[in-house]
Amino acid sequence: PKVTIGVPTYNRALYLSNAIKQILNQDYRDFELIICDDASTDVTQEVVSSFHDERLLYKRNHTNLRMPGNLNQILSQARGEYIIILHDHDSFHPTLLSRMVRVLDADHSVGLVSSGIGSTDHLGDNYREIIERLPEKMKGINLVRLMLEKPDFACPIHACGMVRRSVYNAVGYLFDERFGFVSDVDMWFRIGLQFDIGYIPEPLIICRDREPGHEFGTLNWQLVRWIIEIHRTNL
Repeated sequence: PKVTIGVPTYNRALYLSNAIKQILNQDYRDFELIICDDASTDVTQEVVSSFHDERLLYKRNHTNLRMPGNLNQILSQARGEYIIILHDHDSFHPTLLSRMVRVLDADHSVGLVSSGIGSTDHLGDNYREIIERLPEKMKGINLVRLMLEKPDFACPIHACGMVRRSVYNAVGYLFDERFGFVSDVDMWFRIGLQFDIGYIPEPLIICRDREPGHEFGTLNWQLVRWIIEIHRTNL
């Protein structure tokens, strides 16, 4: 397959079915979809089994690896030239894949392409759009500087970027397990230090807030510490 789509999931059977449907209905068809179940205790396996599509692969971890261990399981199994991680509780525009593939196909200096997003609360309400004021192509080092300069530690691109396999290889391939749930921020730093970044200023992904009770659903000092350590490491 040209593209590997990885969906890490854990106890989100309630939302997973919708995510799978929207991925399988993408207008771009040349992909494999890896659902990596991090030892869920709900009916995740039954949800995945209800889909019959040869592009869909279900993998279940024997133990709960958490993030980024589950992400690295996906990367270890991915076969595509391009790799994108999508979240089990989000929604996706039907042209998401085709638009991102088009960017990477057109310019081989671009190592990562991201897009604007829509955002809702955990119930899917209170929609708003988040479109960053970024050029459609930028030097990666400029993204790195931007992330280092932001006073609130915010990363202007979200976790669901499409990356060339060769780029992952060049920067060490796996997500750094020191940085837990925000290891994607460190990965974007590593990619930005070597490659150009593409940006599509349209909300191709709708990100749902984490449900009440999620360990990272509110301000968490562990997250702040991880972000500070990511900045220090890449500075």
